[in-house]
Formats: sequence, C-alpha cells, structure tokens
Amino acid sequence: MVNVNLPEIPDVPHTEDRDQHEFNRTVKEILETLIGRIGNNESLIDYMKLLTKVKGGKHSPEGFVVALPGTIYLRTDGTTDTTFYVKETGTGSTGWIAK
Repeated sequence: MVNVNLPEIPDVPHTEDRDQHEFNRTVKEILETLIGRIGNNESLIDYMKLLTKVKGGKHSPEGFVVALPGTIYLRTDGTTDTTFYVKETGTGSTGWIAK
C-alpha cells in the first residue's frame, strides 16, 4: 500500500468561506478513509478531482476560492447574473467569471 498524505485544510477566519471549508474538510476525511482502506489508486484520485469540480458558498469566489479551470461555483447569496460562476483561467483564486 502506498502512503498518501492529503494537504492540511487551514482554519477559515471569514464566515462566508466556512460552508466551502466544511465541505472541503468532509471530502478530505472521506478520502483519507477510502485511501486507508484501498491504498493509493489512480481511479480514486481521478474521482476525487471530479468531486471538487463544483463548489459553492456565499459571496463571489473571485480572490477567495482556489480552483482549476472548468470548476463551477454556485453562489448562495447571488442576484441576477451573479449566482453561477465558471473558473476560466489560472490555478489560483482569480479567473472566476459570472455567467
């Protein structure tokens, strides 16, 4: 069995980011359990990447949510034209476009 170390998820000081933070922590705990049971499996890692292609929370993700291009963000407090975002460029927290 190969040992896989998932990155630590730091505490989130901003209230608006806590929903996403809790989602990330839950996914990490599930993945640690699965990896511990079946070992490092490329299909599991690919599946993990699919799980994180949809994110959500309060406020705009621009400047706050790190993701890869193609990721979707559903904003719970958005208005017309600011509830659905797509990460179009970059790998950091910028590059989100409201659709």
